[in-house]
Amino acid sequence: GLMNALISVAANQAVTEPSELLSKMPGERLLGWLYDWLKDLVLLQQCGPSASLVNIDYQQQLQQFSSGSRLQDLYDLLDQVIQLRRLQSIPLNSQLLWEDLLISWGRLLKRA
Repeated sequence: GLMNALISVAANQAVTEPSELLSKMPGERLLGWLYDWLKDLVLLQQCGPSASLVNIDYQQQLQQFSSGSRLQDLYDLLDQVIQLRRLQSIPLNSQLLWEDLLISWGRLLKRA
């Protein structure tokens, strides 16, 4: 699912396969999960390990990603997700949408 896709892209794997899988899943729910994931990362950067996370099961990975990313980049990607959720409809080519989001996610981790 989404968490595996985010973790594999963070490990420098290609985005094509995960985005193909994600494009077959309910887009609005996935965007909601991605929103929570990014919000957790922002919280960890701002509050440290005491932050109350949505994805508590992934606390270790989140901590790692949080320390490996810049706050501004997280906010930029969060904005992108908020815009997409506001549209209330996933574009016809949702595979391209997920490739774009996963590429942004991968870049965000490499830039720190």
